[in-house]
Amino acid sequence: MIALKLELGVAIAALAIGLASLGPRRAALELRDALLESSPAARRALVLAGVGLLALCAFAEGKVPPARYLASVAFSTLSFVGLWWASLRIEGGARLLRVLGEGPAWVPAVCVAVLALAAQQLVLGDIPHTSDEVAYQFQARAYAQGQLGFPPPDALRFFEFVHLTTDGGIWHGIMNPGWPLVLAPGMLVGLGFLVNPLLAALALPLFHGFLRRAGAGRLASGLSVWALAFSPFYVFMAASYMAHTAGFFALALFLWGWIRVWREGEWIGAAVAGAALALGVVIRPIDAAAFALPFGLALAWRAVRRPRWVPALLLLGALASTGAVGTLAYNRALTGDAFEFPQTRYFAKRFPGQGFGIGFGDSMGSRVHGDEWPGYHPGDAPRVTSHRMLHALRDAWGLPWLTAALLGLALFARQAPVPLRAVGAGALSLVLVYGAHFYHGLAYGSRHYFLALAAAALAWGGLLALALASEAATRRRAAAAGLAWVAHTLVFATPPLVREYGDAYRMASPSIRRAVARAGLDHALVFVSPEQWGWKSAFPLNELPLERSPVLFAQDLGADNVELRALHPDRSVWRVTRHRDDRASLEPLELDAESAPLPRSPDGGTR
Repeated sequence: MIALKLELGVAIAALAIGLASLGPRRAALELRDALLESSPAARRALVLAGVGLLALCAFAEGKVPPARYLASVAFSTLSFVGLWWASLRIEGGARLLRVLGEGPAWVPAVCVAVLALAAQQLVLGDIPHTSDEVAYQFQARAYAQGQLGFPPPDALRFFEFVHLTTDGGIWHGIMNPGWPLVLAPGMLVGLGFLVNPLLAALALPLFHGFLRRAGAGRLASGLSVWALAFSPFYVFMAASYMAHTAGFFALALFLWGWIRVWREGEWIGAAVAGAALALGVVIRPIDAAAFALPFGLALAWRAVRRPRWVPALLLLGALASTGAVGTLAYNRALTGDAFEFPQTRYFAKRFPGQGFGIGFGDSMGSRVHGDEWPGYHPGDAPRVTSHRMLHALRDAWGLPWLTAALLGLALFARQAPVPLRAVGAGALSLVLVYGAHFYHGLAYGSRHYFLALAAAALAWGGLLALALASEAATRRRAAAAGLAWVAHTLVFATPPLVREYGDAYRMASPSIRRAVARAGLDHALVFVSPEQWGWKSAFPLNELPLERSPVLFAQDLGADNVELRALHPDRSVWRVTRHRDDRASLEPLELDAESAPLPRSPDGGTR
């Protein structure tokens, strides 16, 4: 409700500014003329987008409160209208947008890196906020030391964490290995926080290069890249330790190489595209395969008509297949079975009889957060898909109605070149494939649809550029809409998302780190009370292997703590608790190491 009140406040302020700029009568006339003089397709798109949002709220079946979501849609639309009215008074708006869109692609790249670093350090506290991120960091630290994992520590139960497991004497994470491999060099030199912001920045010139060669035009290409740079979804994902930004970078690199194969049959393009797709597969295999499918089909069709390009296509496919081969080898090394993923084995052990991944059936369903579905069947897919789509439309730029309308317009733009239509087809493929995945998957936005942000950005940039090339009245209104879109994203969409994805997101917080630093602890054993997700905030603070940690954080297991104390008799002992008000308290803990029982080895003996 706090975020909704903030949205209402911003909407009222934007409307007040717009009405004060034009006056009520002229503002009403401008809005009427804009609607009446817009194309029939644009008006139909607005109506269909509104109906679509209502339908998505109905299909979501309570996963998204309809009244609250539709109120947010109304407030965001009113805010945009108010800012649009105010922007109509700005002279040279079209010229300003052209300067932005036709400028070098490194400018938005620098902007997104700065914004991501600011969000990471000031909002997210430079800590992992989800269990996935903790596992990714764990794996990256292992890979940086040339290992798949670490030997299980003594008294492992004090250090158990979600998405970490043991197999064959290796304590390892269960996530796909691609992103930890990319993150590992940064973790090795203590600059892991820079990796995602840099990848987010590097992806923009690559995407821009693809769009230019694909026929999007200079202005449309530039505005599409700026759309990504201004997206809170893109910025916050780049601020996190999630794998999706690396996946987007791999996609942009794939597109940069693919368009060179499509246009000239370049071997270097095929090599780059194949290697990039292999990287995408080991980062997030479903995302990479689903989005790349239309591009592969289009290139195969092209090669049939131009047989001399077949060798380049074969090179692309051969290199891309190394991603699948590498994944199978990774699976075999950890599970002993090339076709059994560590994630599959982990969830099979934690939840016997539960299916995991893509598919339907009585055994499928997310029981990690409760008995949400006793099974997952095709009839459940609309609920999950609607839930994801509603959040994706909101998180992209905070303008669900307008974004949905522009996506609808772009989807039926038959005059667009095949490579640009393939971007939309890739996004649609992603949505369809994830319809068979049970988990709703919200973390920093609707993360399963993150690659589809490329299609949404292209719709914004392409249609805005098209409107700016129209006759004077339309160009003036389009320029005002572009400026209002930027202002709305910065002042309307970002504050609620900052609130939502702030340092209390998923209950993780840097408060424990700050409390230990203030106390100046060294060579200490700190037991962490699990209240308010304290263990999730503390576990990533450990160095790996654990014996290297100057401050060793362990789960507080009550009377059993003496067992771990016996293994570390020379460390001072403390207990830290994180409270509901995001405050952490630290107190010394008296434990008698000499009276502790000897820890038991797995075979039942003492050690």
